[in-house]
Amino acid sequence: QYVRTRTIRRGQYLHLGLLAVAHQHTGRAVAQNVVRLCLENGRQKGYRSAVTEATSLVSQHIFQETHGFVARHEILYQTFRYRGKRPFASIKEHPSVILMDKSLKGSTSLRLKDKQAPRRYAAANCLS
Repeated sequence: QYVRTRTIRRGQYLHLGLLAVAHQHTGRAVAQNVVRLCLENGRQKGYRSAVTEATSLVSQHIFQETHGFVARHEILYQTFRYRGKRPFASIKEHPSVILMDKSLKGSTSLRLKDKQAPRRYAAANCLS
C-alpha cells in the first residue's frame, strides 16, 4: 500500500533497518542518538526521506515521539495472515509493526523531551 502511493527512486529513501540496545546500556539514550546520527548522515548524503518498520512499542516510541516519524501503515501481529497461517501469533508483548516515514528536507531529528522513554533492546543498524 505504501509503495502504491509514492514514487520511490533510488537514493531518495534512507531505510533504517534494526534498532535495539543491549540491556546493560539502557537508559542512556543510545537508541535515540543512533537514530539521530543515521538521520543526519542520510540528510548529508542527500536522502530526501527516511523509512522504517518499527516492530516494538519501544522503537515505535523512539521513531514517532522523539524523531517525528509519521505512521503510514500498521499490521497487527495477532491478526496478520500469510498463506492461511499466522506467523506472528506468538508475539504477545507488542501489538503491531508500523511502517513509518519522515521527510529529511530541512528538518532536525532530535526532540529528547522524554528522557524516561521505555528502552530495552540491543544494537542498531543504520543502512545508507
